[in-house]
Amino acid sequence: MSEFESMNKALKASWVRRFNTEVDALWKIVPNYMTRHLGGFKFLLSCSYKTKELNLNSIPCFYSEILNCWEMIKKIKAEIDQEKTDPYDAIIWNNHEVKIATKPIF
Repeated sequence: MSEFESMNKALKASWVRRFNTEVDALWKIVPNYMTRHLGGFKFLLSCSYKTKELNLNSIPCFYSEILNCWEMIKKIKAEIDQEKTDPYDAIIWNNHEVKIATKPIF
């Protein structure tokens, strides 16, 4: 992976931290509105999703790239902390392991 790609992914991942702050900024309205069918952007970031299984047709490409980067980071973190994860703490909505008719539920 080139240095530019790594920096691009790091910057997109930093948007997650900004988004999860308690400040109600106007820029948060767009991603929340566009992902309302999935529970909203902030809720979606806490789910165990796979972006290829979600209906992301209506959201801007920038936000779907943020979700892709965040999915990759969560996957790496899960591999590192494998013995520390508790399945009882998992959210069932938008979970890639809980499906009805091959689609995650929400």
